[in-house]
Amino acid sequence: MEIVEIDDSSQVINQPYFVRHRLNNENWQLPEGNVFKAVAKEFLIWVQGTLIKTQLLKDFSFHYKALSEDWQVILYLARRTKFFGTDDVVVRYRKHAVSITAQNRKRERYYLWCKSDTLMFYEAYDFSENSKEEKKVIANRIQLHLSAYAHQSNASYSDVLKIWARVSQRLPLLKSIKLFFLILWARTKLSIKRIFPNYKRNVWALQKANEAR
Repeated sequence: MEIVEIDDSSQVINQPYFVRHRLNNENWQLPEGNVFKAVAKEFLIWVQGTLIKTQLLKDFSFHYKALSEDWQVILYLARRTKFFGTDDVVVRYRKHAVSITAQNRKRERYYLWCKSDTLMFYEAYDFSENSKEEKKVIANRIQLHLSAYAHQSNASYSDVLKIWARVSQRLPLLKSIKLFFLILWARTKLSIKRIFPNYKRNVWALQKANEAR
């Protein structure tokens, strides 16, 4: 079952995921059955649009409390049970400009979201039921979110490396090495930006001047 996002005036601001997916692929279908790999690749299923057995919620056992609460719950449920649904929109989800989610998504706080998603997927990586292919998908997610965390100027470099050291204990060696160099490159770019804040602007102006000659 799907939801549609609305604003404070009850106007639709985002189409359901299945509509957006089918704009690119008319044959796309909502995943059913074992959807764990699908929901690890991307956020697809909203908790607000699902019917869940009470016992599954009582057994919820993520140790880390993520900012992406909906995604975390769906990851857990997808690992414990099968999903079946329809394309019907059953919920209108109102997004407020001052909501906790909106505030955490602001640029100055986005680093917290990146860190949180990294740690969420780090825990999901250890689910005993994970197949080799599912672990690969989650490892790619960890790489994506930790790299994004490293790119945030508000993120402490020491904390980025601390988290890398933590996740690298579980990830394949080549993935850990690649992630380290991605982090190093991200922090190097941040350092250059701090030292030469107008570097890109000056290069662009110089190029335009040369083109005008």
